Amino acid sequence: MSYVLPTISDFKSQFTRDFPFATPLNPNGVVAAQLSAQLNGDSVSTVAIASGGSGYSGNAKPAIIIYGGGGIGAQAVATVTGGVITTVTVISGGYGYQTPPQVYVGAGGDD
Repeated sequence: MSYVLPTISDFKSQFTRDFPFATPLNPNGVVAAQLSAQLNGDSVSTVAIASGGSGYSGNAKPAIIIYGGGGIGAQAVATVTGGVITTVTVISGGYGYQTPPQVYVGAGGDD
């Protein structure tokens, strides 16, 4: 009996999505916001909004996840007005960032 090594595509087909930061499964009507982090030294100072998205619920704020860039600990919260992310407030800048980290917006689908 010979063994056939599965490909990465074969392996990935067994899962609905990659974990943890693959393309999210957005609920109907949600268009994901586009955000980017800026650094001051080795900490996140602000999160800029390129696009506020649409369809977010003001009752359940979308999760803002800041990752990568070599650092740890940055946290932010979003304010939703009329279904759109209008402001993002950094509550902890974290430390150790060497490059601006990525910002993931949890849209509420499978997050």
